[in-house]
Amino acid sequence: MMHPLVALRAWKLRVLLRAAEDGNAGAQLQLGVLHLQGKIVPRDCRRAARWLSAAAAQGAAEAQSRLSLLYLQGEGVPADIERGIALLRRAAQSG
Repeated sequence: MMHPLVALRAWKLRVLLRAAEDGNAGAQLQLGVLHLQGKIVPRDCRRAARWLSAAAAQGAAEAQSRLSLLYLQGEGVPADIERGIALLRRAAQSG
Protein backbone atom coordinates (compact mmCIF):
# COMPACT_ATOMS: atom_id res chain seq x y z
CA MET A 1 0.00 0.00 0.00
CA MET A 2 1.26 3.46 -0.91
CA HIS A 3 2.05 5.92 1.88
CA PRO A 4 -0.68 8.59 2.07
CA LEU A 5 1.76 11.46 1.40
CA VAL A 6 3.16 9.70 -1.66
CA ALA A 7 -0.38 9.08 -2.91
CA LEU A 8 -1.27 12.73 -2.35
CA ARG A 9 1.82 13.92 -4.24
CA ALA A 10 1.02 11.58 -7.15
CA TRP A 11 -2.56 12.84 -7.23
CA LYS A 12 -1.41 16.49 -7.24
CA LEU A 13 0.98 15.77 -10.12
CA ARG A 14 -1.83 14.15 -12.14
CA VAL A 15 -4.08 17.17 -11.57
CA LEU A 16 -1.24 19.53 -12.53
CA LEU A 17 -0.48 17.52 -15.66
CA ARG A 18 -4.14 17.54 -16.70
CA ALA A 19 -4.33 21.31 -16.26
CA ALA A 20 -1.12 21.80 -18.23
CA GLU A 21 -2.35 19.57 -21.04
CA ASP A 22 -5.58 21.62 -21.08
CA GLY A 23 -3.51 24.75 -21.73
CA ASN A 24 -3.26 26.29 -18.27
CA ALA A 25 -0.14 28.50 -18.42
CA GLY A 26 0.37 28.43 -14.65
CA ALA A 27 0.34 24.64 -14.59
CA GLN A 28 2.67 24.51 -17.60
CA LEU A 29 5.08 26.84 -15.80
CA GLN A 30 4.94 24.75 -12.62
CA LEU A 31 5.63 21.52 -14.51
CA GLY A 32 8.53 23.17 -16.32
CA VAL A 33 10.02 24.32 -13.03
CA LEU A 34 9.53 20.90 -11.44
CA HIS A 35 11.42 19.28 -14.31
CA LEU A 36 14.22 21.83 -13.96
CA GLN A 37 14.54 21.27 -10.22
CA GLY A 38 14.38 17.49 -10.38
CA LYS A 39 13.10 17.16 -6.82
CA ILE A 40 9.58 15.80 -7.22
CA VAL A 41 10.01 14.50 -10.78
CA PRO A 42 13.27 13.51 -12.45
CA ARG A 43 15.32 16.42 -13.81
CA ASP A 44 14.60 16.61 -17.52
CA CYS A 45 15.55 19.81 -19.35
CA ARG A 46 13.79 18.71 -22.54
CA ARG A 47 10.47 18.28 -20.77
CA ALA A 48 11.08 21.49 -18.86
CA ALA A 49 11.65 23.32 -22.14
CA ARG A 50 8.46 21.85 -23.60
CA TRP A 51 6.29 23.03 -20.73
CA LEU A 52 8.04 26.38 -20.35
CA SER A 53 7.67 26.97 -24.09
CA ALA A 54 3.92 26.35 -23.88
CA ALA A 55 3.56 28.79 -20.97
CA ALA A 56 5.87 31.35 -22.61
CA ALA A 57 3.75 31.29 -25.77
CA GLN A 58 0.84 32.42 -23.59
CA GLY A 59 2.84 35.35 -22.27
CA ALA A 60 4.00 33.96 -18.91
CA ALA A 61 7.01 36.18 -18.11
CA GLU A 62 8.63 33.73 -15.68
CA ALA A 63 8.39 30.95 -18.27
CA GLN A 64 9.93 33.23 -20.90
CA SER A 65 12.78 34.07 -18.54
CA ARG A 66 13.48 30.47 -17.54
CA LEU A 67 13.21 29.27 -21.14
CA SER A 68 15.63 31.98 -22.25
CA LEU A 69 18.26 30.54 -19.92
CA LEU A 70 17.79 27.09 -21.40
CA TYR A 71 18.40 28.49 -24.89
CA LEU A 72 21.39 30.53 -23.75
CA GLN A 73 22.93 27.48 -22.07
CA GLY A 74 21.81 24.89 -24.61
CA GLU A 75 20.08 22.75 -21.98
CA GLY A 76 17.15 20.69 -23.23
CA VAL A 77 17.11 22.70 -26.44
CA PRO A 78 19.76 23.53 -29.02
CA ALA A 79 21.82 26.54 -27.93
CA ASP A 80 20.40 29.67 -29.59
CA ILE A 81 21.70 32.94 -28.22
CA GLU A 82 19.43 35.11 -30.37
CA ARG A 83 16.31 33.25 -29.29
CA GLY A 84 17.43 33.31 -25.67
CA ILE A 85 17.94 37.07 -25.76
CA ALA A 86 14.60 37.61 -27.54
CA LEU A 87 12.81 35.59 -24.84
CA LEU A 88 14.58 37.51 -22.10
CA ARG A 89 13.52 40.81 -23.66
CA ARG A 90 9.93 39.58 -23.94
CA ALA A 91 10.00 38.55 -20.28
CA ALA A 92 11.31 41.98 -19.26
CA GLN A 93 8.57 43.70 -21.24
CA SER A 94 5.91 41.46 -19.71
CA GLY A 95 7.06 42.37 -16.23
